[in-house]
Amino acid sequence: VLGVGKQYLPLMQEIDITRAALGLMKKLLGKSVPADSKLLLWCQENAITDADDLERCLKHISAHRLIRYLQEQSQGEYFLERSYYRSTLKKLAFGIYKDYIRFCEDLGYDLTDDFILCPRHLNEAHDRASEMFSKRKTEIYNQKIAAEYAGLLKQYRMTRNGLMIVPPKTAAEIVEEGHALHHCVGGYVSRVANKECMILFLRKKEEPDKPFYTIEIKNGAVQQIHGYDNCDPPPMVEKYLKVWKQKKLLPVAAMQQAA
Repeated sequence: VLGVGKQYLPLMQEIDITRAALGLMKKLLGKSVPADSKLLLWCQENAITDADDLERCLKHISAHRLIRYLQEQSQGEYFLERSYYRSTLKKLAFGIYKDYIRFCEDLGYDLTDDFILCPRHLNEAHDRASEMFSKRKTEIYNQKIAAEYAGLLKQYRMTRNGLMIVPPKTAAEIVEEGHALHHCVGGYVSRVANKECMILFLRKKEEPDKPFYTIEIKNGAVQQIHGYDNCDPPPMVEKYLKVWKQKKLLPVAAMQQAA
């Protein structure tokens, strides 16, 4: 009924689990992150619900150490000055830490080094990493997006009825797509580079370099497709996408699930 195995019932009873915490637990289990009562209770008490952010951190640090570290950091002067409510201190600390971990990953920092993993002053380490990341992010994003281009082109390109789908080659292409079509895809660059979602361009065959419609793929499914000013696709595009999903998207998603 709850969508989890009966072995987790004692844990849920122990922490008097809320609906939000249950949703988080199911997402974590889906990511093969073990259910930990102390972690779930801590998340429940501090309104932390993003499984992706937690998974990113827990790849490098144990749940108990993460809780202990953020408890210590949240008592520092920096956090006390920025939170009107003591109940939000740990959530604020977690928000800064998960961003710090992402910066470190993108910058290639050695997160097996305790000095880097758990800096003495989290806010200062975050700001330094953020500054470095800002200087290098375009280069980093371009490298990541370019590395995926050939594989995505082979998997997803399909020319039919005067339409074609191609992936972006650079971060700049995604930003330019958003500018040309007056929608927000430019803000998806970091998510694309970090494989949190996929952006594909739908183009007219005779105008392969001119933005037409933009597609977001996440978890093997089309999340959204928008043209100029976020307009919905016309019947000709819907017809193309129906065939494309059957021939290109669904087979790839099935292979990924099997793997």
